[in-house]
Amino acid sequence: MRIKAEQEMALNGVNDTFNHFVYHYDTGCNKVEQSCNELVQMMHLRFRDNAPRRPPRLIIVGPPGSGRTTLANEISRKFGMVVISPMNLVNAEAKKNPAIRIKIDHAQESGQDVPDDILQRVVDTRLNQSDCRVNGWVLDGFPQSFSQVALLTQMQVKPSLVIFLEQKDDECLKRLVNRRVDPFTG
Repeated sequence: MRIKAEQEMALNGVNDTFNHFVYHYDTGCNKVEQSCNELVQMMHLRFRDNAPRRPPRLIIVGPPGSGRTTLANEISRKFGMVVISPMNLVNAEAKKNPAIRIKIDHAQESGQDVPDDILQRVVDTRLNQSDCRVNGWVLDGFPQSFSQVALLTQMQVKPSLVIFLEQKDDECLKRLVNRRVDPFTG
């Protein structure tokens, strides 16, 4: 229940911080592929003119199983943007740096999230790389807590669009259960 309340605070924080750029979308009644197609069409309308502008920068947040990663990958493929998944960045950093691996393992063993200082450093570094600045980026599943919203504000991240994927809890569970694969039989 603590996680649900913290996620609600994070979503409210994102909504308050980036209120001019927020787009709510209900993924519960559609298949993930249909949702992706509809959102890509909406983005084509939003970013289709040839006027000089900054490359698109998107934040996609929503519950597990709502199609965040699928949507991020589809949008990046269609628009040539970079997908940034903070947990993938943290895992890559942990492979390179044993001290960070120890911090992450300790946090996970005690039931806490990845420390915000590690997340901030890897996300900020990635957002400032040249391919993100030139092609634009899709931030997948970040922020997840109110402190991470504060990190984005502190990093002065200004997205072009924030997409809230909304879905009922029972639909999330249904989609997540369908992902389970038997390691022996495949």
